Amino acid sequence: MITKFLNWIKGLFTPTKVEKDPHLELYEDVPEPEIPVHVPFVCATHERFKKSCADCRKQAQGHVV
Repeated sequence: MITKFLNWIKGLFTPTKVEKDPHLELYEDVPEPEIPVHVPFVCATHERFKKSCADCRKQAQGHVV
């Protein structure tokens, strides 16, 4: 009984979920681009490109490590 009363009070103060306006969704939700976006270089051992690193050379050639 007390928990129902507390949940009722909590329900008064928690905001309800409001659906977005369909026109607002067009501007806020950006779709994925058709042209692939450049992915920054990431190496597990260091931050910059090194020509002696095998992983760096594979990524520079376009292969995924």
